[in-house]
Amino acid sequence: MRIDLLVLGLIPVFLAMAIYSNTVIPAISTMQLASSPDSLTYKGIACTYYKAMGSSEWTELGCKDNLITDTGKDFVKNDLSNRVATNITVNNLTLANCTTAQSASQTLLCGGQEYDDTPNCGFTSQLGVYISRGTGNWSHSAVWTSTCASVIVNATGLNNNSNVNQLFAQANFTTVTLGVDDQLNVTYYTWVT
Repeated sequence: MRIDLLVLGLIPVFLAMAIYSNTVIPAISTMQLASSPDSLTYKGIACTYYKAMGSSEWTELGCKDNLITDTGKDFVKNDLSNRVATNITVNNLTLANCTTAQSASQTLLCGGQEYDDTPNCGFTSQLGVYISRGTGNWSHSAVWTSTCASVIVNATGLNNNSNVNQLFAQANFTTVTLGVDDQLNVTYYTWVT
């Protein structure tokens, strides 16, 4: 048998395979990603509470959706795909007086306005207290006590535990001016469905 006849005989086979693979198995770039009830969904809110000096009552300043940052999205991607083994948890909370718009591209709370720069007022980043709230549901909380007068606070961030420059998510809340011994409680609730 001649080789050229063998090659000519295989051409229709390869042509049929190419047509089949392009019609039955479309390229990823042409696929529409459909949402389904079983799709993984991340949801997070930050709730903030204020307690004035001498008071026993906490006043809710609001619960707001948090903005997951690009760094946060990559953290989830790397953690779920096991592409980067970091042994890092996201449980460090920060505060700020945010005077710029929050955006997903920021790696620092409010673009670098967090109160870690003013530790004398009692607002350094804190390791959040973790609470499991059921399957796929958890929270991290922290309480700060002001040691300064007239401190304006209106934003919070959730960072990894080793570096506050790795902002996972951020949220804003009703602006509050804290006096000496006033307290602020921030709780990040997170769940996946």
